[in-house]
Amino acid sequence: MADLKFLSNKESQPDTEISGNSPIQDSPFYNVMPKNEIKGPMIDAKIKTSQIPEITPKKSGLNFNFDNIKEHKSLVAVLLALLLLAYPVYFLINKFAASTDEQSLLSEEALKLLESVSQNQPGEKQRAETKTTKEWQTQFFGNESCVQPDQCGDEADPERDGLKNLEEFEKETDPNNSDSDGDGLSDGDEVYIFASQPNNPRTASDPNYNDGDYAKGGYNPLNKGAKFTFGEIIDISAKMKASGLHQPTITTLGESLLKIYKFSASTVGEAENIAPTSSPNSTNPLDGFEQTAEAKQDRDTQRSNSIKNIAIALVKYFEDKQTYPLTTDFKAMFDAIKIFTKVATNPQDPINKDKYIYVYISSADGKDFTLTFFSESQSQIIRTRSSDAKKYLEQEQAAIYDDQRKNNLETLRTALLLYSSNNAGGNQEYVFPLTEDYQTSLVPEFITEIPKDPKTRQPYEYQVSETFDSFTLKAILEAPPTGRSGYLCNQEECRYY
Repeated sequence: MADLKFLSNKESQPDTEISGNSPIQDSPFYNVMPKNEIKGPMIDAKIKTSQIPEITPKKSGLNFNFDNIKEHKSLVAVLLALLLLAYPVYFLINKFAASTDEQSLLSEEALKLLESVSQNQPGEKQRAETKTTKEWQTQFFGNESCVQPDQCGDEADPERDGLKNLEEFEKETDPNNSDSDGDGLSDGDEVYIFASQPNNPRTASDPNYNDGDYAKGGYNPLNKGAKFTFGEIIDISAKMKASGLHQPTITTLGESLLKIYKFSASTVGEAENIAPTSSPNSTNPLDGFEQTAEAKQDRDTQRSNSIKNIAIALVKYFEDKQTYPLTTDFKAMFDAIKIFTKVATNPQDPINKDKYIYVYISSADGKDFTLTFFSESQSQIIRTRSSDAKKYLEQEQAAIYDDQRKNNLETLRTALLLYSSNNAGGNQEYVFPLTEDYQTSLVPEFITEIPKDPKTRQPYEYQVSETFDSFTLKAILEAPPTGRSGYLCNQEECRYY
């Protein structure tokens, strides 16, 4: 495990050994912290002098008497020190506000202190700002805050259906499924081309035909049994040329694009940079799809994510039923395991024709399965079995645990900085509790309970420097970034190490 060196305006102190009984007595407020009576291995403390303006030097020793302020004419220096205390405490406000778990742990008094310190201070955006709710982000992207704006941001369109995420949220459609209601028309084309309902497959309330059938036959999905008028056809054709079309609309309408809407294959290519069809009667499954390397890789990514989510759901299904679905019907399998899916998952291949169709096969005894899809970028079949799915599930659980560990350390850091703000005296910048006393020092005034590792239920490693003005909190992660082993917080920041 990597050691962290803290920066301080004090000289590094040699490591010594802690005596059996600490002479420090419990007290609600430390004006100064003892130094010479404490022995033991502590972390060297250094403050980043580049971040702190020069202030009046301290007198020899740590004692500072507030009554001597006028005598030494250092009131300005004291005020500056208080401001310096306020800014690092406020620096963590954004992370505090972004975590519901963190808010639930911090006490009411601590929350008030945070609010008072944060007035008129600049903030730091750690995650993308969105107008969608935390519940919606969690449901469709697995995290209550958006950390990948190109996928979960308001302006993103991850499945390329013509609706941005904020529009999907407002219209209650699925941002990971280009055809939320399964009627053969993309959500965006239903909204902006045909004016039909993207989450209702039968806008016309016709029990025999859905919206895709209506559009393909030239019928108005807003008026049961009525064909589009000549003027409506002209208007729809103009919208197609202006906005382009999206899958699966292009595949669903097929020849009707040219015959009814006078929208040629070449026009499709211009509108969406899609490879134009060779002829209106072509049966090539790739007709109407962009053929750049980036587009192929994008569709393969969609396939991999869908198959991974389905595979994990199958393992959860097995844990509940002690068998995998005994079928070769992909739809029947997906209907059976859908309740176990973590996020919304599209069970159809982005092309979904010929070899580009997902396949599921269970073993005869229901103890194993094989999921397959055809990779465009690799030009080969990719297979996923139950052994692979179990690894996916372990990785998913590890990621959940690691997120909780990071949140816990950030919550503890918040409480420690609040403790310091409340207990630092004189021109001290930081003061933190003893290693053996830090839990009782924080509860219940600054945090309602001390969080523990979600898997081992052990407390996190906490160490304080010999001069009590710096600390380290560490957690070992199960799935850290490459080259890292854990997560670390100190009075300056939180980061991987």
